[in-house]
Amino acid sequence: MTIKGKWMYNTGDEENWQCDEGEFDTKEEAIKHGREFFLNPSDEYLEDNDIDHEGVSSFNVGQIADVTIRINPWSAIEKAQEDACEQSGEWADKWLNKVSREEANELSDMLTKTFWKWIAKSGNQPKFFTMENVEEIKL
Repeated sequence: MTIKGKWMYNTGDEENWQCDEGEFDTKEEAIKHGREFFLNPSDEYLEDNDIDHEGVSSFNVGQIADVTIRINPWSAIEKAQEDACEQSGEWADKWLNKVSREEANELSDMLTKTFWKWIAKSGNQPKFFTMENVEEIKL
């Protein structure tokens, strides 16, 4: 089951989203549960997390999204240039110096596509996500 597109409220800090209740199908559900959580926190949660809910005046909700990773073509080109210079000396100095932005973008697309194929093949899919459509909700 994928959680992409689902919503959650944040009980962690801005960088590390967490929500013990999990994910919700709609933004409205996440807001409702978030309000309940922050207005009436369980004693167990307060003890476990040493948090003072008295000063909390808002919380964030957001939508879960896949991470977007693109391979930087200029890093690959620079590494190739360095390797060529180490192997061939000054004869390779100017090799790849005239790569256009369009050519670099094409290389980025190709490298990124290959990278994600490898991720899938090797079973190294991210077990994490990013948040989009983040909104502060006042209590």
